[in-house]
This record gives sequence, C-alpha cells and structure tokens, in this order.
Amino acid sequence: MNNRVDLVDKITPWRESWKVHVKVVKLWYHKNPALDLSQNLLHMVLMDEKKGRLETDISRPPFEISLYQNLPCL
Repeated sequence: MNNRVDLVDKITPWRESWKVHVKVVKLWYHKNPALDLSQNLLHMVLMDEKKGRLETDISRPPFEISLYQNLPCL
C-alpha cells in the first residue's frame, strides 16, 4: 500500500489527483443572496505539516474543490 502524501507546495495544475494531509486553519461560508444556492461556496485555508498553506473553495454537489493559490508560509 502506498501511504505517500503530497505536500501543499508541490501541488501543480498538471495533475488532477492529490493525496494530502492538511488541517483547516480558517473556514467561512460565502452566501450571496443574488445568486442561486448552487453558487454559494464554502471557503477554507488549509495547512500541511510543513506549514504550506493554500486557499480553496468547495461548491455544492458534486463537491468540486477549486485551488485559489498557495499562500506564503508564516
């Protein structure tokens, strides 16, 4: 069994599947009354064991995760 985990700073757009071990450090829900419910998003800042961080959002089903950017380490 392969237990390899990818670090946040190694994520690139050239691959579609990643195995990461992260902690949610910030979580908020963006609700825009002008949009329908399927366009509301759950936003998160995630951090891995090496303190690499990234900002993502998750839309309603089919639960697509979008990567915004890698954030600088603190």
